[in-house]
Amino acid sequence: MATTTTSNETANDTTVISFVRLARRCTPHLGCLAVLAVAAVATAAAAQTEPGSYGEPPGPFHQPVAPYPVEMGFSQHHSSTFAEGWSRGRAALVQAEGNFRLSQAQAGVINEQGRWINRINDLEQTRALYAQQELWRENRDREQLLRDERSANGAAKLALRERTLYHSVYQLSAGQLDRESGVINWPELLLAEECFEYRERLDELFREQLAYGAATESTAQEIARCTKQFQRALQNDCDSLPRDAYSAAQRFLLGLKYEALHHVVLS
Repeated sequence: MATTTTSNETANDTTVISFVRLARRCTPHLGCLAVLAVAAVATAAAAQTEPGSYGEPPGPFHQPVAPYPVEMGFSQHHSSTFAEGWSRGRAALVQAEGNFRLSQAQAGVINEQGRWINRINDLEQTRALYAQQELWRENRDREQLLRDERSANGAAKLALRERTLYHSVYQLSAGQLDRESGVINWPELLLAEECFEYRERLDELFREQLAYGAATESTAQEIARCTKQFQRALQNDCDSLPRDAYSAAQRFLLGLKYEALHHVVLS
């Protein structure tokens, strides 16, 4: 980068010296115009320096100036002598060259400024995109929280409905379940030897929940799990069981399940 900057400065110095030399050979007023053109070229070249830090414009924004017309400074439209015509032509050539260099330098400055503006626009668009993505993410998170809340409320309402409405449908009589001691009077179908393990576990859980006053959610959920396993075991043998007895046994097990869940609500 330092080598490139040094080369550019050397080239600019060489151009300035060349124009000064040409200006000295011209008429006084044409020399002034040439010097002005050289100064403009040097100023434009200096304006294209590398920006000091990221995000800063590359020098002050350049306001383009129109080159002086070649005919400026002539008081007549023709030369009276050969020498005057030669001098006029040479001066016009020098001024045209200066105008070309001035326009070229200004175009370079404007291109660099336009490139910087495009870069800033790209950065702003990137920041806007990230900000928009952040808004989208926050909105998704907020919507997810609302959905989770609605789902939790729905699950709670469903659980409450099971513990109240379904309890009233499958409620056991006092002869089927003693709510003071927790003793269960099992139907004849469920007194089979292969059902002993399920009966023993449920008898223990109901004594714990009703007789011992330990009506907890965990106990109620354990009773619901055991009754569900008991129902599945009955379903495996449903083909060999009387239909009415099988239906009554399934209803009895549902009554045990919802009795335990409803007792937690009451407590």
